[in-house]
Amino acid sequence: MSKSVNLEFDILPFPSEHHNSRNGTPIKAIITHCMGVPLENVFEMFGPKGGLSAHYFVPQITGANLKELMPDEFSNCILRFPDQVPVIQFIQDSERAWHAGLSNFGKFNTLNGCEKGLNSCTIGIEFHAPGYANADGSDWYKFTEYTDSQKSVGVKLINYLMEEQHIPKINLLAHSTISSGRKTDPGPLFFWKELNEAGLGYIPVNKPLDNGFTDETEKIKFVQDKLHSIGFIDCPKNGALDAQTHENIDAYVMQFATELWTGPNIEITGELLENINGFDASFLC
Repeated sequence: MSKSVNLEFDILPFPSEHHNSRNGTPIKAIITHCMGVPLENVFEMFGPKGGLSAHYFVPQITGANLKELMPDEFSNCILRFPDQVPVIQFIQDSERAWHAGLSNFGKFNTLNGCEKGLNSCTIGIEFHAPGYANADGSDWYKFTEYTDSQKSVGVKLINYLMEEQHIPKINLLAHSTISSGRKTDPGPLFFWKELNEAGLGYIPVNKPLDNGFTDETEKIKFVQDKLHSIGFIDCPKNGALDAQTHENIDAYVMQFATELWTGPNIEITGELLENINGFDASFLC
């Protein structure tokens, strides 16, 4: 992919060998992630011995500070925006990075190579969120804020990639959304609102229900059916508020109803019901 000189952010190469071919599978969505480990550990994890990869990484320090911190890797990079956070590119968009793991959503798993995971049809972007999961993975529901510079550059990067790769601008998903119960990143503190204001992603508008529910089972079944139709295809449809249903509800709230996030095992409140009811289940392209 060619990088236009008119981009309003710097893209610094840090090539990773952890990728393979998409084998002709089209790029259909962007998946957002975050990492809570210290910055030096990020580059170790994406280096030759780490075995991880994503296409892009957005740190929390400026390009000038990154060059000072890692002169061997970035001293030769020319910065047009030294006081802004840069974008680090590990993998070319045309290649398949290993960021999504076991994952599913909507009809994406019907694409060639995506039967068990969405790496082949997506671009992965990691955002640095120091302290997320307590950095050591001891609490996957410990979330941290993103910086204004990360938000600004993140919006520009995602918009650019969607235009460059002809990705429908609504096809923006969290890692937690495609791996409910297994992943929690980038979390409910991610800047979904700012992205939505820029015409990226999707936030539903609450819609009152026409009728009430005769019992708790009917209410749970409504939520399960709606989540399944939205794209949470591993959500049970049994009318029971079991662990897997809770995981899918939590995943939904972490991306699409973040103002309702109170912690894992979200309760099915009237506001959540109206939020889910207002979701256009055909939103993914």
